[in-house]
Amino acid sequence: MSRELIVEITPFGARAALMRDGELQEIRFADQDKEEFRGKVFLARVKSLDSERDAAFLDCGRGQTAWLAGRDGRYVGGERSDLPLCRQLTEGEAVLVQGSGLGRDGKKPRVTSDIQLTGMFQIYRPRRRSVRLSKKLSETGQSDRLLALAKTCYPEGGVIYRGAAGAAADDELEAESTQLKTLWEEIDAKARDGKAPLCLHERRDPLERLLHESLKPEVDRVIASDKIVHARVRKFIETWLPALEGSLECQPGAFEINGVNDQLERAEQPTIELRGGGSIIIEQTAALTAIDVNSGGSRSQEANLEAASEIARQLRLRRIGGTIVVDFINLESGSERQQLMNALDEAFAGDPAAVRIYPPTPLGLVQISRQRLGQSLDERLARPCPTCAGSGRTASLRAATERMLGEAHGTGAISLRVAVDLYTYAMTEAAEPIKTFVDRHGLPDPVLTPDESLPPGAYRIGHL
Repeated sequence: MSRELIVEITPFGARAALMRDGELQEIRFADQDKEEFRGKVFLARVKSLDSERDAAFLDCGRGQTAWLAGRDGRYVGGERSDLPLCRQLTEGEAVLVQGSGLGRDGKKPRVTSDIQLTGMFQIYRPRRRSVRLSKKLSETGQSDRLLALAKTCYPEGGVIYRGAAGAAADDELEAESTQLKTLWEEIDAKARDGKAPLCLHERRDPLERLLHESLKPEVDRVIASDKIVHARVRKFIETWLPALEGSLECQPGAFEINGVNDQLERAEQPTIELRGGGSIIIEQTAALTAIDVNSGGSRSQEANLEAASEIARQLRLRRIGGTIVVDFINLESGSERQQLMNALDEAFAGDPAAVRIYPPTPLGLVQISRQRLGQSLDERLARPCPTCAGSGRTASLRAATERMLGEAHGTGAISLRVAVDLYTYAMTEAAEPIKTFVDRHGLPDPVLTPDESLPPGAYRIGHL
């Protein structure tokens, strides 16, 4: 099994594709123009308390109001407390919290009092007293070594060892634990001296954020899309994962060459054909995601088992969270149901999101609950069709701009005919990101010409 991480800088930030045996498993984005709320640590001010829902609205500064639910506020005092928030907090009080989720559909972003500082190998939770290992570590016989190491590095507990810790030497883990504890001391000192609302910690560089989230020791190859990205990724690897230095290579146009762009386009389609002849259809709604499994003439259980693996990949790739309901085919016997549940457990084992799978109903429906980790792929890459203003979807202007500039950069073209809507977007909202991209790569300014004959979001590349 080969695993590659492909990284590129775009006009809007950075993105990384995780490939396994040539198949796209996950795509991650880090934006420059949008501040990443998740993971930031704030000294927030309590704006109001909602005793009925056991929650609080917090002013995090920069015009950001966040929602703290009671279950996420157990550590607002530094030690765990099960008291309602209205008995732990008062309006106007300063409280140390961390962004945990983006707001959706007009809802406020969420915060938690359970601070987590993430490294490559471990997650430091300074307000906890427990030591936890990822499931992967427990299965590979690393428990005794890491539990013993935790007594030295974290005598009071408060750490989760990530799956990557199994490939790290003790001195690497000790060095990272020192970094994380020093970071917490700095945050704590700023909180004591600061005045709410105040942001105490954030990773501003999008490429650095992306690599911290995506780079793992088990990656076989790290592919940078150009020399600039290659130099920056090399510096990051030298600091955090020196064992991967030999796996780094530069491959201009890597997203196109390795089929990432094509697979992203296919991930926007509702129907996915299975190798055995069956198919699955994915339909997203505001309330839930419905998935239908079709046999396509193959045996029902064979189609179900193949679909289980593909559903796990598609949910991760499409970044779909919330409630998912899957209609499998003819789950009549208990042995078939158990075989399917085992296949689903195995398929979702490597998912970075928290997943819970419920037993099949008598009609063969399986409910899956998957943690939301930011925007879905559809929300990021698609938009309502401007032509029909209905349910049709087409590539977003941002996605079209990224692909257009990537292709132009790879071919050396600077003359482009573009659809009217794409031209307007390039001249206004995307003007500064395009200029930054062009200057970074030492390219001549692209010559854009609006063409009313092109459909919305389309472009044609040529040479002067």
